[in-house]
Amino acid sequence: MKYIIYYFSLILLSTNTIADSLKINIHGITLNQGNIRIGIFNRQEFPNGNQFEGVIVNSDKNKLSKTLQILSGSYAIAIFQDTNNNKVLDKNFFGIPIEKYGFSGADVFGEPTFDEAKIIINGDQTISIKID
Repeated sequence: MKYIIYYFSLILLSTNTIADSLKINIHGITLNQGNIRIGIFNRQEFPNGNQFEGVIVNSDKNKLSKTLQILSGSYAIAIFQDTNNNKVLDKNFFGIPIEKYGFSGADVFGEPTFDEAKIIINGDQTISIKID
């Protein structure tokens, strides 16, 4: 009986509770202009809700890489360069962003849907996002 409990515990622990590694390469950064804000979103919250996970990095290079640990699943990533450090993507009178930004997934004009920006994490992977 002791061995059955031991093996059952091993099976439960070996299920996919270990995070995968997601490396994000970011290009197009303007040097030393505020911070780079990376938001990882699930379907319900993308792109204007609460992020599933968020990271802030310095803009001291015009391209950089950030590696995150994340559970397997479908996510969309939004990145912007917060040049004035006010924690929001600033827009002009017409609603057009005036700070550099980019998304994962397909390169579309304007704000993508979750399905257009979706990436599927199932194992370690690397993606590249250019901010314009």
